[in-house]
Amino acid sequence: MKKNIIQLSQYRTTLMLAAAVLMSFAFVPSMVLANTPVSPLAASSSFGLGQNDPAATLGLGTTALDDAVVKLINVMLGFLGLIAVVIILIGGFR
Repeated sequence: MKKNIIQLSQYRTTLMLAAAVLMSFAFVPSMVLANTPVSPLAASSSFGLGQNDPAATLGLGTTALDDAVVKLINVMLGFLGLIAVVIILIGGFR
């Protein structure tokens, strides 16, 4: 019986350590910051980009991808909160 408790304790310790290591990798990409070029045109002109910008031609937005994702997540969380309030209200009336 005591041997099983020790094995369970070692298993939990190993599991918690593995979880902590895996979760720490989630924060590593935020610490790695890429250096931006001095001029955005300097980087694009070497590849032939920027002369005929398709985004400007098509009338696409200039919002950065991360800003668009943040806005989308905020809207989804807003709807989720609204649904939660409705569920709580329905539960309160029953």
